[in-house]
Amino acid sequence: MKRKNGLRKNQGGFVIIVALGMVMIAIILMAILQSGTLKNIERIADYENLSHAEAFVDSGMEILQFKLKKEGSTGYLMGKTTCTYGDSVAENAEGGGYSDICQDFDLLVDILNEGGKTNNVKVEAEIKGRASDGSSKTVKEAFSCSTPEFPVSSSCYVVPFPGTGSAGKNCEMYKPDFAAGAKGNINFKTGKLESSSTQNQGELVQQIDYACNWNKLQFGSSVIDRATIPLYYTKDDGETVSPFSDDTTIGGIEPNPYNFVVRVRTPCKPVTNTATKKTVTPTDCKDADRYILNEKDGDDIVVQWQITGQCKKSASSTEYDEECGMIQFPEYENKNQIAKYFSAISEGRINYLGSKLHHPDDTAHKVLYGILRTIDTSNYGSLEHVYISQKPPKASGMTKLPTMKNPTLTLFLSNKLIDEYDKYVPYLEYQVLTDTPISDSRIRMTVSVNFNGNNYKKTIYKEEQKPLIDFAIQN
Repeated sequence: MKRKNGLRKNQGGFVIIVALGMVMIAIILMAILQSGTLKNIERIADYENLSHAEAFVDSGMEILQFKLKKEGSTGYLMGKTTCTYGDSVAENAEGGGYSDICQDFDLLVDILNEGGKTNNVKVEAEIKGRASDGSSKTVKEAFSCSTPEFPVSSSCYVVPFPGTGSAGKNCEMYKPDFAAGAKGNINFKTGKLESSSTQNQGELVQQIDYACNWNKLQFGSSVIDRATIPLYYTKDDGETVSPFSDDTTIGGIEPNPYNFVVRVRTPCKPVTNTATKKTVTPTDCKDADRYILNEKDGDDIVVQWQITGQCKKSASSTEYDEECGMIQFPEYENKNQIAKYFSAISEGRINYLGSKLHHPDDTAHKVLYGILRTIDTSNYGSLEHVYISQKPPKASGMTKLPTMKNPTLTLFLSNKLIDEYDKYVPYLEYQVLTDTPISDSRIRMTVSVNFNGNNYKKTIYKEEQKPLIDFAIQN
């Protein structure tokens, strides 16, 4: 009996312990629920902030596109501009007062701050339509180009803008080093600048030849079977600059239109690993490992080109009020080979080292340049030809590019590409070099927003386009 009484007494303590345990469990459950609720609230807040950031970016893109439409889009350049909002007012990152673009964004912030709430917002916006020439505290985005592409040592600007070419892969890994020059070695497996060594020779190419600095031309694709490169650009005030015109001086110096070069090359051939038996197609390789186009049945023209713009009606005119242009001159020699100093872009000229016959100046895939003969589209009936920009030695004739305002180059891949073994070649690659900035083949617009700690970024491209006019496909 005494044991039963002891049990009854212990049962009361046990009940208290159980009750305390249940209370602790309830407290823990409430804490968990409260933590989950707070996290859900934070997630909702983050989602709202991210949604605001995304909407802000979309509105920012509309502002940039309106600016392009207003100022003139061709080759327009607006360096990266940073605008900050919150406890401080919007300001240009470089200081010195408000920038126009920050004033445009200011209205968006005011709308989101309605109700007295202050949001911390940082906006970065950029329009990239051409390379910078180094003025206005910017970096000069040109290689030191003492290479066979140019007849004299010079700064060379590249289209496509270095690192944005469609012929490369993983180009975001590559940061062009303009100080290292065109001959700086790039490891095409890492996209980084490296010194030459016996261990990595097979993985190195010069910056000027790196695939991320070339664009594709692909037959049958209405998107990339042609390219448009304006040989001029638009300034901040909407005025256009034609660097190669006789009437143009930049910094008191008249640019040399002789330094205008178009390069075209074939892509790399597939490579089979002898150990794994896997076949891959590299985007970078040595010239000896590129496709050679088939010339067995004649030197066919595969890339058509034209340069169109405005000219003066006469030498005494002051206005550029007449449409004018030039196209390739497809003169042939024996064995259906394109003749010396004529400007048609044919299989043989693209092959370069693999060709039976190529121009003496066709070095390093250079297929279009100043001393070549062309047809003046303003005077089809004449048998006289004109030169692009400079007379070759011991030859007579006028030059055309210096007489044009707002000239635009168009390339068009007009034929299927077959190699020396009658196999299909998937595409060609092109690059344009000049000694002065011109427009890129496309304009890049970027807006990134940090809205209360949440980041959102968008980049869109606007391709330069011009209809192929004034010439028939030539073969």
